Amino acid sequence: MFVILAWYPATHGVSELLDDENIAQTWYVFWILPIIFILLNFFIIPWNPNILHTGRIMQGYIVISVSLLVLLLIFYALLYFIAKSLNRNNKLAQENQFLNMQRAQYDALKGAIEETRQARHDMRHHFAVLNALAEQKNWEELEKYLSSASQNIPDTELVLCKNHAVNAIIGHYYSKCKGNGIPLKLKIDIPENLTVSESDICLVIANLLENAFEASIKLDRNKRRISMYAHPHSDSIILVSVENAFNGDITEKNGIFGSSKRNGDGIGTQSVCRIAEKDGGYCRFSHENGIFKADVMLHSQN
Repeated sequence: MFVILAWYPATHGVSELLDDENIAQTWYVFWILPIIFILLNFFIIPWNPNILHTGRIMQGYIVISVSLLVLLLIFYALLYFIAKSLNRNNKLAQENQFLNMQRAQYDALKGAIEETRQARHDMRHHFAVLNALAEQKNWEELEKYLSSASQNIPDTELVLCKNHAVNAIIGHYYSKCKGNGIPLKLKIDIPENLTVSESDICLVIANLLENAFEASIKLDRNKRRISMYAHPHSDSIILVSVENAFNGDITEKNGIFGSSKRNGDGIGTQSVCRIAEKDGGYCRFSHENGIFKADVMLHSQN
């Protein structure tokens, strides 16, 4: 009866804690409790069984045995609730860390977008000055101004699609890849007006390209390559796919990939999954023959 009663909580509630990497190691030290319980039971067993039938020794023996069992169960129950609380607090801490990293990343993305917007504004100013000098036929000043302005033109401004924010994000990683000898093949068709959240698209693209860049930088230059495709599947769905070569060293557990820069799970892949799945989209990661591929479907909030 005791085994039947203990079966459900042991296979459901407790098993979740045992599978959690943050709590699992805590449980390994408590194997000593049942050992102590068994030793105490052996210790109180009388050498002569007939002694149990003397006076009220049998009743006392039963009370002591049951009390030890109850104390053991109470201790394990307290341990379970403590571990549950620690597990919940740890998950909340991870969520806060994740949100802080996402906020910092989003701030960086907004900075890149603002920088590109400012560059486009400055470019219009440059054209106005060039047009004025050309009308005055002041060729010497025009040549000097062209030489000076060309040094300040950012090399991250790519016109890949009609969406300026996506252009800015991809342009940032295009510059990083170009500076590190990583071929980046791009086929982007993202419209200017979207039903899908623009910030979600930018965060997904940034996370995928950041992971691809980190994986590629570890390879020899002749093996580095990244390709990215992004296009609308319908008015409410955007498809994003990124492929990159990697060194074959990947840690994966239950579909969650480990981080290559620190101990623990990868923040980038988790971020992509959460963004994709929050509005009914999906994401899929696969790796084979030294190629890592990420496929993401972003769905409209409406």
